[in-house]
Amino acid sequence: EGNASAFDVFRRYDLEGDEAVVSVSVDRRYRGLGYGGRLIRLGCDKLFETSPVRAVRAYVKEENEVSKRAFLAAGFLPEGSEQIRGSWVMRFSLARATVS
Repeated sequence: EGNASAFDVFRRYDLEGDEAVVSVSVDRRYRGLGYGGRLIRLGCDKLFETSPVRAVRAYVKEENEVSKRAFLAAGFLPEGSEQIRGSWVMRFSLARATVS
C-alpha cells in the first residue's frame, strides 16, 4: 500500500483572472489519513510560486465535513455559504499573503 502517489490524488485549478478555484479528490484508500490538507497546501504553494494567482478558492458541499477540515488544515479561511447548482456549499479562500 505505502504512501499516496500522484495517481491517487486528483487536483485541478480553474483560473479566473488572478484567482483560481481548486478541485481535489483523494483516493478512498487514503481518505481520513491527513493527506488532504497537506496535498492541498503543497499544490497551492506551488501555484503561488509559479503563477500570478493572488487567491485560491474552494467550494465544499456543506455536509462534507472531511473536505472542510482538509481545507481548514491547509490554511483556507471560510467565507460563507451559497447555493450552486441546487446544492449548498461553503466557500473557502487562501490568499497569496498567507503563504510562507
